[in-house]
Amino acid sequence: MKYGQNVCRSFLAALALAAAAAWGSPQSDSAEEIIEAVREEQAVDPRTVIFEVKAEEGPRESVILTGTTSEPDLFSMLMTRLLKQGIRAEPRIEIVPNREALKQQIWATVKVPLAELLEFMDDDSPVAAEAVMGTPMQVLQEGSTGKLRVRLPDGRIAWAKPDDVHRQSDTTLLVWNRREKLVIKAPAGRLWASEEAAKQAQSSGASQTEDGSVLLPAGSRLIIESSSPEGFSILTPDAKRGWVSAKDAEKLYDFQAREENARRADPVRFLKSVSAS
Repeated sequence: MKYGQNVCRSFLAALALAAAAAWGSPQSDSAEEIIEAVREEQAVDPRTVIFEVKAEEGPRESVILTGTTSEPDLFSMLMTRLLKQGIRAEPRIEIVPNREALKQQIWATVKVPLAELLEFMDDDSPVAAEAVMGTPMQVLQEGSTGKLRVRLPDGRIAWAKPDDVHRQSDTTLLVWNRREKLVIKAPAGRLWASEEAAKQAQSSGASQTEDGSVLLPAGSRLIIESSSPEGFSILTPDAKRGWVSAKDAEKLYDFQAREENARRADPVRFLKSVSAS
């Protein structure tokens, strides 16, 4: 009889454990509700904010918080809410960017003519954005596949292929920002190995697919090493030398001044031109 009672108790205990695993603990359920409330109240947009936090059952009626966030303020708000509700939480959340994990290289600049930035880490992910050569971005995280989670100048977050960008530290980014730059005019311009290479291709009548040049989209930015009436000797973000014709580019300062004058002269027309481009 005792044997039968022990079997019954063991069965009920196993059933209780299975039910707890299936339904979760009240503490972790309550924590998940608070996480969702913070996400909704703060209107967290996954296109511009990382707040990938979840609660798991911890020891002694506590919860373990795991995941990643780019917003320390949201993390602090969450911990305060949990404390007010009497929920003991052990945070194991990574706040990005993590300078140590990224070896201080928390910046990057696009080094290919046009980089496709992905919505997710997978290779077959939809394209979330495109960025032209010279576009700066903040590196938030390095994924398991080697891809980099980045934040663009407009705030959007996406995944970049490591071969498409040049990694930078605070110091190297500062050097890049201080150098004089040019911007490629619309619709596009050509980057040559040298001025001589451009002249030889033009004199030989080589087609654009065979002349050895690289087509750069409008808006691409390069460092100016020297200039002449014919064009600019340049450096790409990864320090490769080249040459751009003056008809394809202008100094960034001149471009920005012209854009600002156009905006002030006719704001409506300027905004229409920007949206059209």
